[in-house]
Amino acid sequence: MARYIIHRFEGTDWVVLEDGQKRTFLVPRRWLPTQARVGDAVIEAEQAPDADTVSVRLDLETNIREGR
Repeated sequence: MARYIIHRFEGTDWVVLEDGQKRTFLVPRRWLPTQARVGDAVIEAEQAPDADTVSVRLDLETNIREGR
């Protein structure tokens, strides 16, 4: 399962995620939970069959451990 950190928000529609190798990816804001914020760790949970959407959830264990 892929793990990313929310690097920043681009307006209201986009989020920049960063992986463990410091690569960044621009994804639609709608893929993330509404309570997600900069610095949160997120996990790609599953990709929808249509391949146009991805379900992403907060990595609560990591966020709690890091005081988020």
